[in-house]
Amino acid sequence: MTTKKRTRQRSRSDERASKKRLKEQLAEEHLYTAEEMLREKWGKRFRTVSEVEKYLEGIIGVPDFREKFCHCKGFCVFDGRGSQLARGRFVNGEFHLTLPRWARVELIILHELAHCLSWDGHGPVFCSYYLKLVRRFMGEEMYVELRDWFDDFGVKRRWSERRFHRKAYGGDPDFTL
Repeated sequence: MTTKKRTRQRSRSDERASKKRLKEQLAEEHLYTAEEMLREKWGKRFRTVSEVEKYLEGIIGVPDFREKFCHCKGFCVFDGRGSQLARGRFVNGEFHLTLPRWARVELIILHELAHCLSWDGHGPVFCSYYLKLVRRFMGEEMYVELRDWFDDFGVKRRWSERRFHRKAYGGDPDFTL
């Protein structure tokens, strides 16, 4: 293969990767905009990390949740001092949530918990889990509003949960949070 062909292939590959990154950034921006539209309805505010932990114990203690996410050993909540960002990730079998003061509200906690459950940033898997969590723990009205804002801003939220579980866990559990 000539150098010219390799360079052309590399530039096409770089161009595709660049377009993909741009799409991901736009999806993330749309998701945050949809959340911002509901700012006055972000739900209950928690003052301390221990209050957040009690709230999460209630979520993780739900039998449906335990059955589906049996690979989770527990969770850790960090107070997020020195950070402007809230974060949720799955580390060594535990959910790790970093929550600065501003992020200690129901909607943001569920947002970060959805990050712990998914692997695709702010993609369709994340959005699907996020909406399920909101429906179960904040109610149907909040779910419908958030879903409608997602639709208005073009946030993708559909994926094949059954196919994923068959592939990842060898099972096909029925799960409706």
